[in-house]
Amino acid sequence: MIRNEEGLRLEEERTRKAGELARAAGITYQLMPANSHKIEALEMRLHAAQSGGLMLRDTVSSDEIYEIAAAWTGKSRAELVIDDD
Repeated sequence: MIRNEEGLRLEEERTRKAGELARAAGITYQLMPANSHKIEALEMRLHAAQSGGLMLRDTVSSDEIYEIAAAWTGKSRAELVIDDD
């Protein structure tokens, strides 16, 4: 997106110098603001995802594995538990 914004600025400058003022105005007043709004929306989504209090760990417990396997297979946790007796 940011690279696109830089490209739009270069394109606007090139078209303005070439006398294509309608195209330059379209870039300046339509494409660049739309791109800026997209960037702002993505930044807000990123901030919301980062501030959600998510914590990642390096290890998982066997209980967590059972819970996930039960959710995927539709079986109860008791059906998945293996007795080592």
